[in-house]
Amino acid sequence: MMLRTLLRLVIVIVLPVGLLLTVESYNPVHYIKNRILLNYFVNTYNGTFFLIDRDLAERPQSAWRDRVASLDNHFGYRLRLTPLAELLTQTQYGDTLREGGYVYAEADTDVLWRRVGDSDWVVEMVLDETDDEETLRSARGTLFLLGDMFAKAPEAQWPQLLTQLQAEFRFPLEMLTLTGLDISAEKQEALMQKGYAWTTTDDDETLFYYRIGDSDKILSAGPTPSPGGVVLSYLVTVFAAILLATALGLLSWLTPLWRDLKRLDRTASEFGQGRLEHRVTLRKGSVAARLGRSFNAMADSIQKLMRSHQQLTNAVAHDLRTPLARLRFAVEILESEDCTAEEQERYRKSIHASIDSLDYLINQLLTHSRYSRAIDINHFSEIDLAALVEEEVDLHQPERSDLACEFVCDETLRGARIWADSRAIGRVLHNLLDNASRYAQSRVRVSLRRDGALCRLKVEDDGPGIPLVERETILQPFAQLGNAERASSGGHGLGLAIVSQIAQWHQGDVTVGDSPLGGAAIEVSWPARAPSAG
Repeated sequence: MMLRTLLRLVIVIVLPVGLLLTVESYNPVHYIKNRILLNYFVNTYNGTFFLIDRDLAERPQSAWRDRVASLDNHFGYRLRLTPLAELLTQTQYGDTLREGGYVYAEADTDVLWRRVGDSDWVVEMVLDETDDEETLRSARGTLFLLGDMFAKAPEAQWPQLLTQLQAEFRFPLEMLTLTGLDISAEKQEALMQKGYAWTTTDDDETLFYYRIGDSDKILSAGPTPSPGGVVLSYLVTVFAAILLATALGLLSWLTPLWRDLKRLDRTASEFGQGRLEHRVTLRKGSVAARLGRSFNAMADSIQKLMRSHQQLTNAVAHDLRTPLARLRFAVEILESEDCTAEEQERYRKSIHASIDSLDYLINQLLTHSRYSRAIDINHFSEIDLAALVEEEVDLHQPERSDLACEFVCDETLRGARIWADSRAIGRVLHNLLDNASRYAQSRVRVSLRRDGALCRLKVEDDGPGIPLVERETILQPFAQLGNAERASSGGHGLGLAIVSQIAQWHQGDVTVGDSPLGGAAIEVSWPARAPSAG
């Protein structure tokens, strides 16, 4: 049960996490990742797309394809011009494109789209990721357009142009001089030879430097957003998704468990308040199902014990009432002045008989109580069972000289050592022989045999037998066959109840049936092994 529960918990957690990491459609993790990347690329290339829009706006649309193809040579990423109508049939972001917003698509190659003004064309930037040249490739086209714009404008207008451009770029732009640069000699040499250079800050952000023509003016761009931040954001998103899936999995597992435990707690409380008929009902697949079954079994045992004690109390009260009434009546007669000597002798005998009856009842109750408790392993030992049974049969025979008492034993048990409580087994045989002798006409048979792992002790008689409807009842305390026999026997109906308790003490059972002799057959069977304590 616990293994199946843990397996179900693993499936509940792993399956959603696996789906979140692999399936893209309707996947919140992929949606969040795309939003993070879109935000990164927009912050990086918003100014670039502004420059492209401005450059194309100065030309007729018929020349746009050639111009974009020319710009593509200066970009680290591939640059294309795509009809808007074509993209509207390929992507679900048509409204975003029509409104001039950015669209990022993740497929075989990552693509960033944006419509050119109010035209029917879309600039497509194919973002093929590289390693070492990624930084330069991502900025080269932007730097070229910036340099081209500044080269066309008089130097006196550069500050105003810089302010205008800053409003479109998501990172700082600044105009510096060669003497004001704080970069290494190697970077300065690259700047003088190639016209551009870049450095990386301590926060893994990039600063670009572009020399405008042959002047001593340097355009500084940055720090630009770091791809590492995108990766970190993605990892945080994935980690949060895993935590969420784990939490939901645990919640789906703990919620029914908490509900079942609350139900068990409520039932236990009601049971403790005396409503002994209450039982807990749990789902078959519940984690607490085994605990619920154990509780119900315990409740059944307690309820059965309480009923048994109630019946026992009622029966004891009934059996005490008769001898006590006799005692009271006898004492009253003896105290009477009209009591003759003959009556005094008769009532003294009645008093002694009542006291003996009370003493016998108390001893029987103590014996029944002793064997109603848990197993006491200290009373068990290896005994010669066949010898014990044979001795008890020999001791019982003189009690009724008119009865023939026969003992039959398997030869395999002669001299064999059997693990049992010798005193308890002796009590079983004594009670069975006493019961058989009470009802037998002329014959009693005791048999002892080994049946596989069981020892079987049977006592039979040729009496009237036991009706089928009463065979379970007679094993209960104070249960006897008929009022006439009960009145004449002088017993209290505890003999067979003690036999049943001793059988349970040995982890065995008692069966009542018919004997070939014509009467009843009562058999006690128990495992021929060491009992488990408790």
